[in-house]
Amino acid sequence: MLIRNWLPFLGMPLMLLFVQIVAITLVMPMQAVGLVAFEDPESVANPLIFIGLLLVFTVILLILIRLGGRRIIAVFIGFALFMTFVYIFGALFSLTHGATAATAAAALIGAGAATALLYLYPEWYVID
Repeated sequence: MLIRNWLPFLGMPLMLLFVQIVAITLVMPMQAVGLVAFEDPESVANPLIFIGLLLVFTVILLILIRLGGRRIIAVFIGFALFMTFVYIFGALFSLTHGATAATAAAALIGAGAATALLYLYPEWYVID
């Protein structure tokens, strides 16, 4: 029984570590196909742009929450997740199969499937 009580406290950091390792592993493939956050990674303005985007998005979310736009927020988050999956699958498939129409189709199908799984089984991610 003691192990069962401690399992969530061990599992969460291990999942976080796993996600970070996968993210670091994906850096080179993403850069190889030209997917980068900023054109000039050396620019001092990049953190300011990022913070500005976070603040603007937070204001938009707060306005939508106040106006009762939960459905709009859910659709936007779903679209953002879908696009994230498109970039990830696109980079991975481009490495193995090159940049072709089949690669783009596979990335869209994979992204659609992953987004559908998150929609059908929302307990995997909890945003409250």
